[in-house]
Amino acid sequence: MELKDPGKGLYGILGRTIAEVIIPSLKPGRAGREVYRQIIDELAKHEGDLKKKGLMHEYTSLKSVYKRDVGHLLGREEPTSLSLNENQEGVLEEGMVGAIELPWLFGEYALGYEDMFFITAAGGVNISRE
Repeated sequence: MELKDPGKGLYGILGRTIAEVIIPSLKPGRAGREVYRQIIDELAKHEGDLKKKGLMHEYTSLKSVYKRDVGHLLGREEPTSLSLNENQEGVLEEGMVGAIELPWLFGEYALGYEDMFFITAAGGVNISRE
């Protein structure tokens, strides 16, 4: 099924947020909750547009309703040792591999965007894109 224009716009917002803002900012020592807050703050910048396009209820705020994990490390077993959520105190370390994933469920839209990352001393490297 092909996405309608509002869905395409949302997919672009999620992808740009992950690839251009979040992953490059993933440095050793950052707590999972810091990454979570950064993602929510970045998405909240688009809240007005998302509401206008019918991708969010007009009487809610993204900061109050988006309460799920926004990413996790990759490991041999679930659950992983570090999830990116509002309560995670664990920190990123050089050499870690994980994923940022942003699902969006509202009205007729159920889509998500996910990219994998590798943590270097200089910051995150997106290993899902060239």
